[in-house]
Amino acid sequence: ASSWKTAKVHYKANGKWTGSAQQMTLYRNGWYKYTIPDTAGGQVRMAFTNGSAWDNNSGKDYFASGSVVSVSGGKMSSKAPSFGTPMTVWYKPASSWKTAKVHYKANGKWTGSAQQMTAACGGWYKYTIPDTAGGQVRMAFTNGSAWDNNSGKDYMVSGDSAAVAGGQSVPDVTPNCTITNK
Repeated sequence: ASSWKTAKVHYKANGKWTGSAQQMTLYRNGWYKYTIPDTAGGQVRMAFTNGSAWDNNSGKDYFASGSVVSVSGGKMSSKAPSFGTPMTVWYKPASSWKTAKVHYKANGKWTGSAQQMTAACGGWYKYTIPDTAGGQVRMAFTNGSAWDNNSGKDYMVSGDSAAVAGGQSVPDVTPNCTITNK
């Protein structure tokens, strides 16, 4: 329920109930996540609580098997929830820049302020836009004082990733310096 500020799962796996409900981790978009260590490939019985209220499927609990289960609004799915269409933006600023931020418009909305990018490799910075809804994204970059906004036109890109460097933007490309930790 959207009113819940925390979520716990109480489950029975391998014929044993957990001693108490296990704390779930807030994942994203109001979804909570918990990994059951070992189901032995069998069916799991579960119910959820916020510490006072319960979601136990109207007293029947939820029964699931497999590697993924999603529960929302009394409905269960064997697929992970969909969180939209992310885009990883790669930006290589002038070597004088010591930091990089991206200001972007996705889904018809501008970010409130420029978002800090993470230093990646070979002078590249990266930032993942959580959801582009598969549409075009308008963006400009700043180091906090100077701007790279494509001579006032901004950069317009779409796709799963985009690389911007030297006044050029290329969709669905990542830099050729390999990133091993995402």
